[in-house]
Formats: sequence, structure tokens, C-alpha cells
Amino acid sequence: MNNKEIEKVTQFLNKEFVSKLGDVAIFQNEDGDYEFFNRYVISKANNGYDITLKYGSEIVHFSSLKSAVTWCIFDLRNKIVKTKRIEYLDKMVSGAELNIELHKKLVKKAKDLESKFIYLAKLSEDENKRKSYLLELSRYITESKILQTQNFTVKR
Repeated sequence: MNNKEIEKVTQFLNKEFVSKLGDVAIFQNEDGDYEFFNRYVISKANNGYDITLKYGSEIVHFSSLKSAVTWCIFDLRNKIVKTKRIEYLDKMVSGAELNIELHKKLVKKAKDLESKFIYLAKLSEDENKRKSYLLELSRYITESKILQTQNFTVKR
């Protein structure tokens, strides 16, 4: 075989490999972006990750990579209600984390005891909200792992 034939065979195998395994595989590109299921691209963005459709323009922003990957798994299976909930929870976790940082600063700056107690109460409330959101989000993450594992299980 000459170089042209080897190159054609290599291109064909690469194309077949990507098209067949792309539906279940996760690739990391040279630029650091992740490609999921031959359909989604997750790239690092300001304060989080953006998901764009490989052949479209939809952009969804997440604060964590786990949330973004979980969203992709559910979106691939058209579980729209769950994808919306994952988006919501991710935004609420981010908001709660910002509030926690703000209230920690306010507690330190408070001059009178009454203000300090108010900020401590708000801080505790924000921490409880964050914990609740993360717990629900972790359930979706676990469910997405189960769905992905089922894709690799051989049925007999």
C-alpha cells in the first residue's frame, strides 16, 4: 500500500469510529472542550461551562461540569422537565453560594449584635438552601450515571 491508500483507509476508519462510537463516547478536544454523544460541546466559560449543540446554536450555561454533563445525558433522552430542573438547581446553587459569601462578609462587618444575628440567620438559611439544592442535584447526577451505565450493559 502506498501513502495515499493508507491515508484513505485511515480517514475512513476515523470517520466510522467517530460516527459509531460518537453516540456513546466522550472526547476532549485539543482546545480543552468536551464533545458528548457526537451532539454537544461543553466549553469552559466565565464562572462555569457553556453547552452548545454541535450543529446548532443553543447555549446553556452551568456553574459546574457535573451539572453540564448531567444535563446533556437527560437532554439526549428528551427528558425536558428534568433538564429544566437541572438548569434551575444549578442556578440556585450558584445564587446560594454568592449569598453565603455576601452574608459571611456582612457578619464580619456587623457592628451591633442584632445585625450580626440577622446576618447569621440569613447565612444559615442560605447554607441550608444550598445543601438542599445540592442534594436534589446529586440525585439527578446519580440517575444520569445509571442511564449511561445502562447504555454499556450488554443485554442477553
